[in-house]
Amino acid sequence: MGKLHNERWTPVDQQVRTLIARLCYLRTLPPAAPPQFLLPRPKGPGVLCQQLRAALCAAAAQAGISAHIVPHQMRHTFATSMLHAGVSLPALMKLLGHRTANMTLRYVEITQKDLQQEFHLARQTPRHLIPLPASLPSADPDLLDAAAVVERLSTAVRVMDLYRQQNPTICHKPLQLLLRRLVRVRSAFQKLFSLPNSEN
Repeated sequence: MGKLHNERWTPVDQQVRTLIARLCYLRTLPPAAPPQFLLPRPKGPGVLCQQLRAALCAAAAQAGISAHIVPHQMRHTFATSMLHAGVSLPALMKLLGHRTANMTLRYVEITQKDLQQEFHLARQTPRHLIPLPASLPSADPDLLDAAAVVERLSTAVRVMDLYRQQNPTICHKPLQLLLRRLVRVRSAFQKLFSLPNSEN
């Protein structure tokens, strides 16, 4: 149970399950067990928390970290690691036991490198593609009427514009000029046969 009186479920792997089973076994030993075990002390959990804080500070100093380190920072590290591993924000909220996304965002650190990776990943696998225009049934060119020619010109305009949108690395200016020229050709053809203007 969290401090907000909400139940929290935390997924664990086999290594954690093995450690928990080991700790449960050690709790069955007599009180003469060595003091280095992470077991509840007779004096209450407060003493254990103090010992954990001291052990963490000693480990940080041994690693050459001069900043003040507290156990709660492990929770922030866990949140950032889960985000880097691809865990979604709603799932991370559940893991941390938060009720709002704003609280969860205070726990994660998003760097410029993270933003670049997310951006390039989204560009490689776009989720919202523009639908391709429906292909027209092939017909005998001798039987085409003026409306069919306009429809094919409109399809060419749509396909070319779609190609321009899906390929941002190409030079846009020449392609836009060609696209405008094609639109003018279609418009001239429509005027030639007194056809209604196409919106596309």
